[in-house]
Amino acid sequence: MLIDLFTTVLKHYLDAQSQTTDSTSLVHRTLIVDLPRGLTELLQRRDIVVKGSEGIGNRTKYPWVCLMNRKLTNTPQKSIYIAYLFKKDMSGFYLTLNQGITFFEKRYKKKKYDNAMRVSKYFGNEITGSIFKAGVIDLGGVRGDNGYGFERTTILSKYYDGYRMDEEELKSDLREMLKLYDEIINLLYPRTYDEAIKNILDEDSDVKIALDQAEEMIQEILGEPGRQELSIKDLLEIKPNRNKVHRLKKLSLKSDLKTDYIKQAEENARKGLLGEELVLQFEKRRMLEKGYDEIINDIQWISKQTDVYGYDIESFSIDENGKIRKIYIEVKTTNSKYDIDFYVSENERVKSIQYGNSYWLYRIFDCDSAEPKFYRVCGKIEDNFTIDPISYIASLK
Repeated sequence: MLIDLFTTVLKHYLDAQSQTTDSTSLVHRTLIVDLPRGLTELLQRRDIVVKGSEGIGNRTKYPWVCLMNRKLTNTPQKSIYIAYLFKKDMSGFYLTLNQGITFFEKRYKKKKYDNAMRVSKYFGNEITGSIFKAGVIDLGGVRGDNGYGFERTTILSKYYDGYRMDEEELKSDLREMLKLYDEIINLLYPRTYDEAIKNILDEDSDVKIALDQAEEMIQEILGEPGRQELSIKDLLEIKPNRNKVHRLKKLSLKSDLKTDYIKQAEENARKGLLGEELVLQFEKRRMLEKGYDEIINDIQWISKQTDVYGYDIESFSIDENGKIRKIYIEVKTTNSKYDIDFYVSENERVKSIQYGNSYWLYRIFDCDSAEPKFYRVCGKIEDNFTIDPISYIASLK
C-alpha cells in the first residue's frame, strides 16, 4: 500500500547517522525502488517516468519522488512535473505540481526565485476549480537550499499529515493531479518549456527573424526530396464547444526565438497542408454520399495554388430542393487536443463578410491523432468568433 511506503520514509528518514546516502538502507530502497514501482503500477502509464531521490552522495534534507512525462523531461531540474516532497522534519509531505529551479537558476541568476514564482502564479491562477492549493508550500526550507527552491517552484499542492493519511485519497488525488498535468502537456507539446516560460514572462528576444522570412523557406522545406506524403485520415465532426475553457493560453502562443520561427514555420505549413487535405477529402466524400459524384472534380484546393483568395477550398452545398451552390472554405488546423484560439487574417475576415452564408470555417484539431476532430461554422467570422483587434487571434464565442 502507498500509505506504508510513505510512512516508512517519514518514520525512518531521520534515523540515519551518516550524512551520505546508503544504498543498503530501508529508506533508500523505499525512495528509489519501492515508491516509484508502486506509483508506476498504480498509474499504468508508459509515458510517465517515476524517480525518487535522497540525494546524490550527500543525503538531502528534502527527499522527493517525481513523476515526469517523457515528452517534457526526465529530470526534475527542468520543466514541469508532479512531485511528492517531504518536509525537513518528516512530519508530512506534499503532492505538488512543480517545476525545476535549476532552469531558472541558469537563465535568471539572482532573479531565479522571483521568476519561478511568477510562472507558478500564472499556472496557479489559470488552473482554477481544482482540489489543490496554489502558492508557496512549507518544507522548512532556508534560502539557498533545495527546499527553498522547491517551495517557490510549486504551482499546486496538497499537504498530507504523516499521522492522518487515507489510501484511497492518496490515489484519487494523484489521478486528479495527473489530469491537470496532462492538460498542460496537451496545450504545450510540441512546443518547448523554454518557449512557454518566455511567453509567460513576456520576455523580448535578443535575436529575431521575421516570420514572413521564415515562411519563405517552408516551400523548399516541405518540398525536400524524400519527404513523406501526408497521411490522410477520416475526420470526426463534433459540435462547437462554446463553453470551452480559455485557460493557459500562453502555452500555445508562438515564441519569437530565431530557431523557433523556422521550426514553427515548417510545422505550421505541415499542419496547414494536412488540415486542408483532410477537409478536401471530407468534402469529396460528402458529395459522394449525397449522390453528386459528377461535381467531385470541381471541388478545388485553391490555397495550394495561391493564398490571396482568403479561403482554402471551393466546394458545394446542396439545398433541400437539390440546388447546387458554391461555398468557400477556410481551414484552421492545430495538433493540440484542445480547440485553442487561432489567427485570422484581415483578408479572411473581409472575404467572410463578402461571401456571407457561402463562407465556411472548418476548425481542425488533434490533427496528428488517429481520429482528428473538427467543427464547421457558416457566415462571417466575427459572428462566430471574438477577434482581438490587435493580434487578430480568434476565440470561439
